[in-house]
Amino acid sequence: MRIIKIIVTSTLIITVFLFVGIFVFLKTVDLNRFKAQITEQISKSIKRDVRMRHVSFNFSVNQGITLHISGLTVMDLPDFSTEPMLYIDSSHLDVDVLPFLLKRQVLASKIEFNSLKVNLIRNNKGEINFQKFAQKENDDLPVAGKAATSQTGDASEKATKKKSKDFNFKEMLIRSIRITDGAFIFTDHMTEPSTMIPITEIEFQISNLSVDAPFPFQLKASLFSDRKNISLNGLAQINMLNQQIRIDDLKMQTNFSNLSLDRVYEGIPSLKDAGLKDRIDGKLGIDVHQMILSEEGLLVLSSDGRLTDVTAQFENSPIPIENLDMQFSMTESDAEIAEIKMPLASGEMRMSGRLIEYLAEQKFLADLKLTNAQLSELAGQLNLPVKLEGQLHAKCKFSGRGIDGKALESSLVGEGVFEVKNGRILDINILKLVLSKISFIPNAAGKIEKNLLEKYKEKLEAEDTILEKVETDIKIHEGVVFINRAQVNADGFLVLASGKLDFDQNLNLAADLYILSELSASMVAVSEELKYFLDEQQRIHIPLRTYNGKLADFRMYPDVEDLGKEIIRDMGKEELKKVIFKALDLDDEKSEDAPSEGGGGPGQSSGSSEGEAPQEMEMSPEEAIIESIFDMIPIFE
Repeated sequence: MRIIKIIVTSTLIITVFLFVGIFVFLKTVDLNRFKAQITEQISKSIKRDVRMRHVSFNFSVNQGITLHISGLTVMDLPDFSTEPMLYIDSSHLDVDVLPFLLKRQVLASKIEFNSLKVNLIRNNKGEINFQKFAQKENDDLPVAGKAATSQTGDASEKATKKKSKDFNFKEMLIRSIRITDGAFIFTDHMTEPSTMIPITEIEFQISNLSVDAPFPFQLKASLFSDRKNISLNGLAQINMLNQQIRIDDLKMQTNFSNLSLDRVYEGIPSLKDAGLKDRIDGKLGIDVHQMILSEEGLLVLSSDGRLTDVTAQFENSPIPIENLDMQFSMTESDAEIAEIKMPLASGEMRMSGRLIEYLAEQKFLADLKLTNAQLSELAGQLNLPVKLEGQLHAKCKFSGRGIDGKALESSLVGEGVFEVKNGRILDINILKLVLSKISFIPNAAGKIEKNLLEKYKEKLEAEDTILEKVETDIKIHEGVVFINRAQVNADGFLVLASGKLDFDQNLNLAADLYILSELSASMVAVSEELKYFLDEQQRIHIPLRTYNGKLADFRMYPDVEDLGKEIIRDMGKEELKKVIFKALDLDDEKSEDAPSEGGGGPGQSSGSSEGEAPQEMEMSPEEAIIESIFDMIPIFE
């Protein structure tokens, strides 16, 4: 018994001394002395240069293990950057010892990072620096090398199973993870020019992190702003088996009013082409119902979002965006715009569409509808030189690829119809103005107005121009709006036009004015010179000068040069016809008095609508000879 007591006593003394020795060692050890060896081993393990300014360690039975690291820097690979991919100004870790000794449970009371900065980079080959960081050594081996290592597969699997028995991550719990003054910067060299999105001033908090249950998190940060303008919170869960992170019930809010456009353009230079002026206001809210992330990227996304009260002004658009609301949804590949709604000139614009493969192809489809936009307000916003009244209605369809300005201009295609109801041009009588510009007919407007029948005098005496019907069909190709047909039916005349308008509001427009046949007959009866303006439908045809210039400076006047040519041509044809008919002993008066097929004389339609393109009439042989003679004269080409 004495020997047993001695052995037991000696064992207890040795055990006490061992624990005391370990305790003293843990209390007095200076890990900073081993800093070089620690960083060297980490560098070899991750194949990146690792630096550390200071490391300290403390042990207490009550407070557990405390580890403090400052100035930790992990440099990036030269293929991506010469800057650090990870930097931590200071970090703090507290681990409770008793739960591990009693229950084999790792319980960290808190992990804190101050000034944690992460640089995520995608190079022009599509490779991401952190994917390389996580890549295993065997991933770079050729097939033969992988086959050679397969012989050790069973041993590795057994070792892994043994380790999993020794330590189960499901027994790990971290009560609090906190990041203060953090920064996450994503640089994408796949875009041209490169894009950089900096999320700064990060305040991040995780509570009760474990691998077998969801845990809450919340974040506040700054994006392109000098103040925090992003707020989000949700639930996350780690799947160690599939190496995935699942996020549920994520809610995000941001306010555009705090954005600095200078910072936005610095980070995303391609947005300069959008020409956004001054500032942008509005709020964005997103509800992510579920999102799954893995090493391969975004696997699953189900989310809804809304933009509210968005206000912005673009340099290339005189019409501002005001109080725009948008409802949308997003998946891992596509974005669906359920509705965009915005008041426009006391009317309303509604739009819906879809963005397909927004991370790659960026193909979009859109439908637009405009109702009851007041022309009086639009004219003021466009700085038009005339005052207008009426309501503008429109329906358009668009499609294209790309969301930046240049890609949008080069790929945008579409078609649309515009219509004006209850239209009126104020303080301008277009019919009277056009007649007054025909300078080679002395006092044409005054003479006609004085001698016309009473019902026609009212049309020339009116101060305004009433627009009975205005319709325009457009097509869009490579960002240019082609006006295939623009028709303006006013009180007494018709205007037909065609042209094109680009994104910079450069307008090219050709137009012709036709005075309706009944009024034309009355005007010709008063001023015989106007008969030379009559077309096949017995309408006075006045070509307007083609306009080339800015939309805001739009002006149109009669093309006097073209009018002069037509008059000289018609008068010459008439005189030449008389000479030829007299020489051939033909009856000129009979041919002139014969009505044309399908129509009557002046003042009557030739059988087709006055709003349609003129139909060609069959000419007699003598008239064909006269026409060919004038075609050979250069001035009439």
